Amino acid sequence: MTPRGAALGRVLAGVLDADLHLHRHIPDEPAHAGEGVREFRFTRFADALAAAWSGYEGHDGYDGYDGHVCLCAAGIVVRAIAPLLVSKQVDPAVVVADQDGRFVVSLLSGHLGGANALARRVAACTGGQAVITTASDTAGLPALDVLLAERGIIPAGHASLTPLMAALVRGERLGVLDPLGCLDVVADCLERLTPDTAAAWSGPVLLVDWRTPGFCGETSQGRAVVAHPPVLALGVGCRRGVPATALESFVREVLARHGLAAQSLLGLASIEAKADEPGILRLAEALGVPAVFYPAADLAGVPVPTPSAVVLARMGVPSVAEAAAVRLADASSLIVPKQIGPGMTCAVALRSSCPNIIHPFPPC
Repeated sequence: MTPRGAALGRVLAGVLDADLHLHRHIPDEPAHAGEGVREFRFTRFADALAAAWSGYEGHDGYDGYDGHVCLCAAGIVVRAIAPLLVSKQVDPAVVVADQDGRFVVSLLSGHLGGANALARRVAACTGGQAVITTASDTAGLPALDVLLAERGIIPAGHASLTPLMAALVRGERLGVLDPLGCLDVVADCLERLTPDTAAAWSGPVLLVDWRTPGFCGETSQGRAVVAHPPVLALGVGCRRGVPATALESFVREVLARHGLAAQSLLGLASIEAKADEPGILRLAEALGVPAVFYPAADLAGVPVPTPSAVVLARMGVPSVAEAAAVRLADASSLIVPKQIGPGMTCAVALRSSCPNIIHPFPPC
């Protein structure tokens, strides 16, 4: 919004691989723009921010932005974003800095949205001071929501982690019961629990488990927050043209009956011949997981408990659902063998360890 802010913005846009939005009164200086940086002009800041905001995931018209760096007074930004806020789960990162980048403030969505990390990155570029106000960061404590999100671990039912974070800020230790070691973090404030030691633990508990709360045992009843890691592989087979709604209802019923959390699914797998099956593709979309399709040769040699002569005759392999689940999980066995519905089958395999899916914020 000022010439000095615009000059800094052009530098940051190049470093951050970002689009640059400038007030229409700022002079053009294409020679100073970062390579490949797109510049847009606005008349009113609040209108420009609102238009960009509607492009975020959780809002209409998602267009790929994942954060804002605003080089202007914080009050201007506060007034502009106030009517746009939805929740910490979907609101983007908002960072505010002065026109020289001396102070870089993480204003909104510090943890889940990544504003704290973005503020630190911008400050590293400008030589300024990142201003972080979240209690866990100022106390030198791990940010549980970030640690879980980085590893694809989702709180059951999107439960709030606030009680656990509040306990850490009060100086309490957090017990972590994590059978597969998915939360691979070492910190003095975290106490690793086993099923035996968890029974005697009187403090707050984070239970990292692929089962729904009612199937996790007594530890989760009333005093633990359950979070689901991405460790379940769903194998699916079906006849051509099976309705997506019927397939989804069948799969969800199977998961519920066996106490398996849909939020722990890492993906859906089937045979390559079903790669264009609308029901399977829509099922993957409904579950929010990627769909993987294996060539028949990759499934033919996978040992399964219930091979089928009928499937072998039709598809050229003795199993689709079971073999695909085992293959996707890189497992040796199934936790749910083939389940049969009207024109459809599914099976579930469990990974023996958590996938490494951490995406650290790149340096400046």
